[in-house]
Amino acid sequence: MMVEHGTLANLVYWHCQTFDLHAGSHTASVAGFGFDAMAWEIWPALCAGATLHVPPANIGNEQLDALLDWWLAQPLQVAFLPTPVAEYAFSRELHHPTLHTLLIGGD
Repeated sequence: MMVEHGTLANLVYWHCQTFDLHAGSHTASVAGFGFDAMAWEIWPALCAGATLHVPPANIGNEQLDALLDWWLAQPLQVAFLPTPVAEYAFSRELHHPTLHTLLIGGD
């Protein structure tokens, strides 16, 4: 699916303003490359000059414990988790020490 430049620019601007994403912020990209939320994770971070944390290649979304251990170790302020990953994190009663905004969406 093609996304117009203006549409993406509006999303980036809105995301950065709404979630206070700026240079010096830390966020992560854990959505699969085929999931449109991946663009929502990456473009605002890159455009704002934020640090984008990407899990190591050997940790996939099927390895939830390893993924969440990695995620918890990152100094994130704003992050997205796919619904199944967020549900699993909540079932383990995990609390990210630096996170102030968690976005959740289904794939």
